Amino acid sequence: MSVKTSTPEQSLVRNFEISYRLCEKIGLNALDRNYRPNWRTVYPGTVNVFALVQLLYLLGTERADLLQFLLILPHFLFTAQGFHKFILCTRRSSKIFALRCKLTEIQALLLETKSSGPVICRTLNISRLLQTLIFVFYLASVVLTILVPTMLWLVIDKKSFMFLFFVPGFDQYSTEGFLVNTILHAVILLAAFHAYTGYECLFLGLIMPVGAYVDAFGNEVQELNSVLSLKERNDPAIRARLNRIVKLHQLMNEYKAMLEELYNVLILSTIGLNYLGIISTIVVILKSNDRMAYIFFALMFEILFRICLMGTIITVKNDQLVGHLYNIEWYQLAPDQAKDLRFMLHQAQNPTSVTIGKYALLNLEGYMSVLKSIYSYVMVLVTVLE
Repeated sequence: MSVKTSTPEQSLVRNFEISYRLCEKIGLNALDRNYRPNWRTVYPGTVNVFALVQLLYLLGTERADLLQFLLILPHFLFTAQGFHKFILCTRRSSKIFALRCKLTEIQALLLETKSSGPVICRTLNISRLLQTLIFVFYLASVVLTILVPTMLWLVIDKKSFMFLFFVPGFDQYSTEGFLVNTILHAVILLAAFHAYTGYECLFLGLIMPVGAYVDAFGNEVQELNSVLSLKERNDPAIRARLNRIVKLHQLMNEYKAMLEELYNVLILSTIGLNYLGIISTIVVILKSNDRMAYIFFALMFEILFRICLMGTIITVKNDQLVGHLYNIEWYQLAPDQAKDLRFMLHQAQNPTSVTIGKYALLNLEGYMSVLKSIYSYVMVLVTVLE
C-alpha cells in the first residue's frame, strides 16, 4: 500500500492550518485575505476588557499585601499579552497576510528547482508537529484549570477556584455562585485558548519556513555551481541561475524585514511581561503554593523559551545563508556576475534579524541572561517576604 505524501504547497497550507481554524472561530483570522473585525471579534474583545478591568481592580485592592499582589499579577500579565495580540490582529492584519503571501512567493520560486521540494516539506512538517504540541499544551492547561476545582467540589464538596475572575453579586462559596463563576471561567478560557494557541502557532508558522527556505537556497547554489563546472561555458544559463539566487536572497531579506517590523514591539512586551510573570509565580509558589501559579509558570516559561528559540533560528539561518553565498564558485563568474555576488555578500554582513523592540537580538543568549536576572530578583523578593 502506497503512503500518500504532502506536496510542498500542501505543507505550507498545513503549516498555518491550526492558527487559521482557531482564529477563524473567534473572528481574529488575519490569514484571511478579506479579514475585517466582525461580530465574532466582539467575544474575545469583551473577554479581554472584562478580565483586565477586574484584575486592575484586584491589584488596586491588594496593593498593600505584597504576596497577594504577586499572586494576582501573573493573571494580569498574561491577560495583557492577550490584549496586545488582539490589537495586533485587528489593527495590523494586512501585515500578517502580507507575510503569508511573501512566503508563497518565495516558495513558488524555490520549487522551480525540483530538489528543493523534500527539503521544504521536511521543515514544514516539523513546524506542524511543534504547533500540535503547543495546541496540546494549552488545551491541557485549560482542562486542568476547570477540572481541578470541579473535581474538588464533586469529591470533597470544596468550593475553590484556580482563576481569580468572579461574577459580581454571587457568593462563590454557595453552590449557585460556584456554578456561575465556573461558567464564567469556561467562557474566558475558551476565548483565551483560541486566541493564544492560534497566535503562538502563527508566530511559529511564520518563523519555521525561513529555515526551510535557507536550506533550499543551498540547492540553488549547488545548481549554479553545477552549471559553472560544465566543460562548455553557458553564460545565459549561468546568468539565469545567478538571477534566481539574487531574487531569492532579496525576497528573503524583505520577508525578515517585514517580520521584524511587525513583531519587534510585541516581542518586547511579551518578554517583559513573561519576565515579571515568572518572577512573581516563583515567589508565589515558594511562599503560598498556589495551584494556578504552577500553570502560569509553565505557560510563561514555555513562551519565553520558545520565542527566544525562534529568534535563534533566524540568527543561525542568517549565518547559513552567508555560508551558502561563500560556497558559490565566484572565481568562475564573469566580472558583471561577480558584482552581484559581492552585493549579496555585502548585504549579508548586516543581516536582518528579529529583535526585542530593536534593543537587542532575540536569541538563546538573551534567554540565559533573562534567567539569571529572574533568579536574582526572586532571591530579593523571597528575602523581603521572610
